[in-house]
Amino acid sequence: MSKQSFYYGWVIVGVAFLMLFITSGIIMTFGVFVETMTGELSWSKTGISIGIAMFMLIQGLLSPYIGSLVDQYGPRKVISIGVLCLAIVVGLISTVSALWHFILLYGVLAALAYTTTTLVTGSALVARWFEKKRGLAIGITMSGFPLGPMVFSPFITYLVLTFGWRQSFILLGLIIGLVLFPIILFLVKDSPLSEEEQEAEKAKQSQMPPLKYRELIKQSPYLKLAGAYFTCGFTMSIISNHYHGHTVNEGFSLIIGSNTLALMAILAFAGTILSGYVSDFIGRNYVLSLVYFLRGAAFLTIAFAPNLTVLIIAAVLFGISWTSTGPLTSALSGQIWGVKQMGKVFGAIFLVHQIGASLGALLGGIIFDHTHSYFWLFILGGVLLFVGTALTYTVKEQNISNKNVKVSASS
Repeated sequence: MSKQSFYYGWVIVGVAFLMLFITSGIIMTFGVFVETMTGELSWSKTGISIGIAMFMLIQGLLSPYIGSLVDQYGPRKVISIGVLCLAIVVGLISTVSALWHFILLYGVLAALAYTTTTLVTGSALVARWFEKKRGLAIGITMSGFPLGPMVFSPFITYLVLTFGWRQSFILLGLIIGLVLFPIILFLVKDSPLSEEEQEAEKAKQSQMPPLKYRELIKQSPYLKLAGAYFTCGFTMSIISNHYHGHTVNEGFSLIIGSNTLALMAILAFAGTILSGYVSDFIGRNYVLSLVYFLRGAAFLTIAFAPNLTVLIIAAVLFGISWTSTGPLTSALSGQIWGVKQMGKVFGAIFLVHQIGASLGALLGGIIFDHTHSYFWLFILGGVLLFVGTALTYTVKEQNISNKNVKVSASS
């Protein structure tokens, strides 16, 4: 086997996968800490929910700006600084004694640091290394997002029960700082281009006017992808916040709700990789449209599910489409606007996703309070997902940017 048979881009994929696996595993399983923290510190659930809601909002608002920093300074600098800051902030959460400490550290500072390690930065990094296999590469990378919470949830539960929540935050901060930070610092490279080629590319970029947000939000591909991604955030939030309540309200046991949700998470890992792989061959907009259709069918099936068998079918449909939207949307962003603007564009799309997520959580509570059921919430989610199906099906994949980037033929 020749020495040139291995492409370094796959190391980048591995590092980006590990980043999403660790950071999402730690941040997205914060619910494990809620009971012990509120009990010990005598905080209300509303109080701690303010910090969690602020985290989601700030993450969404910052995504376009973090994406712009990645485009301007390169993924390595932005991600390295962010990971180091996240390690420090997670460790400092162990010191909180007042609610405002938590809101500041988790709701603001952790959100800022975590935004540098999410789907936006991970996909922007990987996209620079791949062209022909970009869908597969980003799919593998983003599969770390659903896998992380699956693995870290029982691990963090063990830490909390064994060492307490304060010591657990210290240990998690050390994992980020002593494991993830050095790996990113020493293994991540911004581009497969040589230093001379990168300098030439920067000179070329400097002669072109940057893409402005007010121009971006008027473009048809952005409106379609962002509109569809709004429905993604809206419905993901419904599953995360109201699926358990719906299953119990419809007569299923809490265990059934938990087990079907676990099935969704397992299938999401496989679906994310598979959808990215398939999109490299038959067109990303068509695969993305199919993903939205399957999720819409899942929502309507959940709404009308008369028994466990039908609920399992719905779980399968939702699972294989759960996190597949991320790699496909980001890959399309790179294909349409160019990888050098991908951070800014996907960040702006992700902001709309987070707005949808916030509304999904809020509207679910409002609908239940008025109807004593989540039925119409899932119907609404299904209808919106079919709108997302139509929007993504009509997205044209041609590049509308002159900022194309040279990528190795091995990619």
